[in-house]
Amino acid sequence: MIDHFVKIPYGWEERDIIAILLTMVGRGQFKLKYNGKVLNANTPDFVNIIDTKTERERILIEKVKSVSRADLQSFFTQLKNVFPQATLDEQQDTVDTIVEQLDQLVDTYVMTPKKDIEEKMKLLQQKPGYVELEQIDELLVNYINQTSPEGKFEWFKQYGVDTFDEISLVLEDMQGFYFSEQQYSSYIELERFFNTYKEDIEDIIVGNNKMTEAAKQFKRIILSKELPGRHIKTLEGLRSEFQAYWNMIKEEERTKALTIIKQVQQQLKELNSVNDDEFAELIREALEEADNLYHKVNSETSSRSFYPTAEQARQLLERTKMNINSIVKERNKEKEKSIVFLKSTSAMDVLFQDNYQIETEDEINQAVERLRLELLKQLKEGIIIRKQE
Repeated sequence: MIDHFVKIPYGWEERDIIAILLTMVGRGQFKLKYNGKVLNANTPDFVNIIDTKTERERILIEKVKSVSRADLQSFFTQLKNVFPQATLDEQQDTVDTIVEQLDQLVDTYVMTPKKDIEEKMKLLQQKPGYVELEQIDELLVNYINQTSPEGKFEWFKQYGVDTFDEISLVLEDMQGFYFSEQQYSSYIELERFFNTYKEDIEDIIVGNNKMTEAAKQFKRIILSKELPGRHIKTLEGLRSEFQAYWNMIKEEERTKALTIIKQVQQQLKELNSVNDDEFAELIREALEEADNLYHKVNSETSSRSFYPTAEQARQLLERTKMNINSIVKERNKEKEKSIVFLKSTSAMDVLFQDNYQIETEDEINQAVERLRLELLKQLKEGIIIRKQE
């Protein structure tokens, strides 16, 4: 276009032609496209693109489609039905300016709330409402895929009201959950409860008892990708039922464990029927340990340690019995040893062996070693007792 107007018969200055063109663009009569995208003052490097001939050759000039007052009013009525915040500008008589307002409204009242919801959803493990978010994406895809203002304008006239009405209803439900501090906070606590007691809930389901159906219902709701909505109250009620049930089971198991430890304590006291001092010391230490186990069960908040602690008490009883039996066996061994009598003359015979006298220190050492070996040999046969001659 510039090449056309700088030549005869026009002979205009290049910058004047550019200024006239930009004025017409500013009035909405034309629009510029650069590399397939709208070119305007907000485009990075805008001045350089306009001033450089090689870059200008890549700019496409398009006439902006104007709409009649009747079409404008009809479109605005539709827009107002979907977005009550829309405003009608008397100068807004082109498709580009109308669609620009539509894009702004969609960004403010659809895309921004959707992003805020997605950010809050990231903090939750189960992502409730994920199904609804996918539904919004599916509804928006045709609008987003319209690459030109004209395409968006025509699409909105045919499908905009129904599409954005449906999106609005879905967003309203999601905002009701994610932007309600009470519901959102309650769900976070319920999700934390499920993650903490997941194994216990699974035990109830497998156990097939009176709480099984409640556990299945809680698991089904909390793992659902749909918005919990009215189910929040249901989940809170089920949580209270679980806590009451677990407290009842915990106290029953605590009583069983304490009963076992008491029985162990009684059996320990009965082990020393002969009033043996050595037995008494072993039993005293065992009773002290059993008492510690009793207090541990009595003060423990988790029932998972009750059975292992009661089992420790049983093992303590068996260990004490084994220790007492070991003492008894050792004493019996001493009683059962044979007696070996040793004459003094025999000892002298070993000392002197075949000699009649001992004259040196070496001979003394040899004589003592012979006697030591002989005594050790005799000791293996039993207790050595001196025999009177």
